[in-house]
Amino acid sequence: MYEVNLFARWLKQEYLFYQGNALVAKTRFIQMGIFEVKSTVVNDKARPQTFVTVKGLEYLRKRVPHDILIENRLVG
Repeated sequence: MYEVNLFARWLKQEYLFYQGNALVAKTRFIQMGIFEVKSTVVNDKARPQTFVTVKGLEYLRKRVPHDILIENRLVG
C-alpha cells in the first residue's frame, strides 16, 4: 500500500468523514482552523470541498503517526 493511502486513511479515522460523496472535516477541526470547507457549485448543486489551512499543515505534521511517514519507510 502506498504511503498516501495510509495518510488518507489516518485522516479519515481522525479528522474527516463522508458527507454524501465528499470528505469534510469534523466541526471541531474547522473551528480550530485546521481545515476550511468551501462550497463549489457543480451542475447546479453545492458540493463541499475540504482544504487544509497553513495552521492545519503544522498541526497535522506534529501528529502524523511515525509509521506512515515516508521518510521512515523504505521506498522501492
